[in-house]
Amino acid sequence: MPNEWKQVQLKELISTLDSGVSVNAEDYPTDNTGYGVLKTSSVANGYFYPNENKKIKKNEIKRAKLNPKKGSIIVSRANTPELVGEVGYVDQDYENLFLSDKLWQTSLRESVDGLWLVSVLTSQEIRNKVKVLATGTSSSMKNISKENFLSLSTMLPGYNEQRKIGKIAMIFDKALELKGRYIEKKREQKKGLMLTLLTGKMRLPGFESEWGYVPLREILQVRNEKSVITEELPLFSLTIEDGVTAKTNRYNREFLVKSDNKKYKISRKGDIVYNPSNLRFGAIALNKVDHPLLLSPIYEILYIRDKEQYHLEFLTQLLTSDRQIKKFSAKAEGTLVERMAVKIDAFLETDIYIPFDIDEQSKIAEVLSVIDRQINLLRSELEELKLQKQGLMQLLLTGKVRVKV
Repeated sequence: MPNEWKQVQLKELISTLDSGVSVNAEDYPTDNTGYGVLKTSSVANGYFYPNENKKIKKNEIKRAKLNPKKGSIIVSRANTPELVGEVGYVDQDYENLFLSDKLWQTSLRESVDGLWLVSVLTSQEIRNKVKVLATGTSSSMKNISKENFLSLSTMLPGYNEQRKIGKIAMIFDKALELKGRYIEKKREQKKGLMLTLLTGKMRLPGFESEWGYVPLREILQVRNEKSVITEELPLFSLTIEDGVTAKTNRYNREFLVKSDNKKYKISRKGDIVYNPSNLRFGAIALNKVDHPLLLSPIYEILYIRDKEQYHLEFLTQLLTSDRQIKKFSAKAEGTLVERMAVKIDAFLETDIYIPFDIDEQSKIAEVLSVIDRQINLLRSELEELKLQKQGLMQLLLTGKVRVKV
C-alpha cells in the first residue's frame, strides 16, 4: 500500500445507510406519471437501472419514502447469495421512485468520491467479503447487516486520486454503455429482418417458390436416448442467454441427487432443445456442441427428420424468433402461472409458415447468420472491455499503478 494511503472501514467513508419501506405494488413498472418502488435488480455491477421498479398502488403511495438522490450509491442488502451486496451509482435525482426495504442508500462523508467508492464496492475483493458476511437460513436469500457492511475495509487514497480513478472508471463505463447500445441496435435490426424474411413478406432475389404451413410434427422427431453421467457424456444445461452450455458451479445441483444411477437425456450436435416451463421466455436453442452430451430430463430434445427438405439453421432462426415464441406461449398449460409449460404434443402440433424450397430456406438463414456473427463479435468485444476495466481497476484500487494528480 502506498505510504500516503491508509486502511479504513466503510463506516469512515459512509455517514448513513438509509433504507426504504415495503409497499404493495403492481407487477409492472411505472410510467413517468406514476410512482414506482425499486426492485433489488435495480442495482448491478455498479450501475443503477431505474426501469427496474414496480408501480406503487395508489393507496400505498403515502407510505413510500426515500427517493434515489444524485451522487448516492444504492446497495442491495438482501438478495440471492450471488447478488447480495450489489450496488449502483445514482447519476440524477428520481422524485417518482422510492427504495424498498431491501435497499440502502448511502450518504457519503466529505472527501469521498462516489464513483471511486462504487469501483471499490464492485471489486472482487469486496464482493467476496460480502458473500462471507451475508447470513440467512434460506439457501436462496441472504442478508448483510449494516454493521457487517460498514465494517468492510479498503485502502483509501487522497481525494484527488479518488476522483481521477473514478473518472477513469466512468470513461470505461461510457464505452461499455455505447457498445451495449450498439449491440441492442444490431439485435433490433435482426428482429426487423426476421419479421419480413421469416414471414415471406419480403422475398430474396431469385426465389419465387410457394410457401405453406407445416406442423412441426412432420419436421421434427423427439430424441429419447438416455444415459447416466460418464466422462464421454458430461452434463450440460440450457440457458436463455447462452443456449446449450456446460454447467457452472452456480447451476450445478447434482449433489442434491440421491441416486447414482439417475439417467439424463442424450443430445447431439444439431438437436433443437427447449425447456417446456421456460419456452415462453425464450428457452429454446440449437445444440452446437461437437460431442454428445447429457441434459436434464425436464428438457425436450428434437432433431430434423429429413435434412434434405428442411434446413436446420433456417428452422432454428424461425423457432427462436420473438414471433414464434409468442405463438408457443399461447399453448402453455397449467393451473398456476409459474408452473405453466408448453408440452411436447402442443409444441409438435404447432404449424409454421415456411418456403418449400430448401435453397430459399438456406439463403434466409445465411442472411440472418451474418447479423448473428456481428452480434457475437460485438459481445466478445464487450466482454474483453469489461475484463480490461476489471484488470486496470484492480491495479488502481490497490495502488500498484498510480494516477497523476
